Amino acid sequence: MKKSIQSFFLKSSVNNFEKSKNIAKIKPFQTFSKTKKIGIIFNGFLKENIDVTRQFIDYFKGKDISCDALGFVNKKKMNEFNLASLNIDYFNLNDCNFFGFPNTDKVRNFVSEKFDILVNISEEEHLMYNYIVAHSLAKFKIGKNNNILYNLLINTKSKLSQDFVSEVIFYLDLISKNNTK
Repeated sequence: MKKSIQSFFLKSSVNNFEKSKNIAKIKPFQTFSKTKKIGIIFNGFLKENIDVTRQFIDYFKGKDISCDALGFVNKKKMNEFNLASLNIDYFNLNDCNFFGFPNTDKVRNFVSEKFDILVNISEEEHLMYNYIVAHSLAKFKIGKNNNILYNLLINTKSKLSQDFVSEVIFYLDLISKNNTK
């Protein structure tokens, strides 16, 4: 019963933001030379996703782009490897209120950050990711689900985060090269 109530409120919140902000507007992508800050949302439940996220952050740091990541652990208790580190924070189901909304400073700070790009690399579909993307103040949003929340959708044959990250890097580089001509 509680999960269906939370699902209802999360869906309502996402739908209200979609309508009020007209999220589906086409926004041009800036080149990496103009990108200053990138946000990453990922599934923090799996240890290999943390490694993928760290590699993704290192890639952007190599391009002198600041990067922050927020991992969602879809259970009530964190794993022993879910320790907050430089540029990576986590939250779980215990960090959500009765209605299912995340109720931590980590999430509030993340969604209020004006990222140039926000990338959802999670392989799982969960309303929490849509909630964060919908509420985020990011200028350009990248994801893989057929969802109007994103400015760029990238489909991969594999559901692995590593494969999606490789595709995101490929397309960001391609767009960036085409914009510099």
